[in-house]
Amino acid sequence: MKSTLRCFIGIVLFISMAMANDFDEAVKAYDSGDYTKATELFQKACDGGDTSGCYNLGGMYRRGYAIEQDYLKAAKAYEKACNGGMVESCDNLGLMYSDGSVKQDYQKAIKAFEKACNKGFVAGCNNLGTLYQSGEGVKQDYSKAARLYEKACNGKNALGCHNLAFMYANGYGVKQDHSKAIKTYEKACDGGEDKGCYSLGFIYANGRGVEKDEVKASKYYDEACDKGSAWGCYNLGLMYYDDKAIKRDYLKAAELFQKACDGGDAYGCDILGRMFEKDAEDINGALFYYGKACYLQAQRSCEEYERLKK
Repeated sequence: MKSTLRCFIGIVLFISMAMANDFDEAVKAYDSGDYTKATELFQKACDGGDTSGCYNLGGMYRRGYAIEQDYLKAAKAYEKACNGGMVESCDNLGLMYSDGSVKQDYQKAIKAFEKACNKGFVAGCNNLGTLYQSGEGVKQDYSKAARLYEKACNGKNALGCHNLAFMYANGYGVKQDHSKAIKTYEKACDGGEDKGCYSLGFIYANGRGVEKDEVKASKYYDEACDKGSAWGCYNLGLMYYDDKAIKRDYLKAAELFQKACDGGDAYGCDILGRMFEKDAEDINGALFYYGKACYLQAQRSCEEYERLKK
């Protein structure tokens, strides 16, 4: 019996080492840019029961690295990893069911987010909170959404902090408290969430629950812009353009509007169109930016584009 047990343990260890080798080799292939080989090895590791292999295989199919993008195969791989205890996969699976990457199914999304959240993956708590806030797949419940955002925020999820701050700022599911909103937005901003920095800029620029302070607003818009917020870049650009709290600098304003426009902000593109038309008297430049803003659904820019085309 002991001999049989030793033999069984030896087989298990051999299989485990083989799975680990497949996964390690897959990571090496991925890091070297050989995505085709990496996919094959992640598949092999996943087939052998390695949840990390399944998780990474899901990512390859979801993003279409060296293989045809296939959301169904991605979801299948994430589900296998999730069932094997990898909570990050549960969260990704929930996102795919909620955003419609696969057939939209809010009930499945909720179950996946709950599994991630209950096992300590706080991004799942935040994502579950968004469903309770919007009432998608569940009865709308601001109080529950706020509790989930709080759990995410306490777990250092910066987006969860931003969402919780929004609840405090507007009195959704919690008593309205501008002081708590600002502190929580600060936590989000300090945690790297550009929306938190932008929201602080907006609060101080408009005096929402605090004394209006355009110097502080410019600081937070600048930080938001650096973190990738197109709105932060646009609003900071306006401060340079309008000589608000910052010395007027049209070149700096144009640079910021360009960053906003490149980031998909229609207003940034629109104001560049106006600058090219009125300041530089460059009709071709104006047409380019009005056209881009129009593509981004800015109706005024569409009208300006048509006017200049005549």
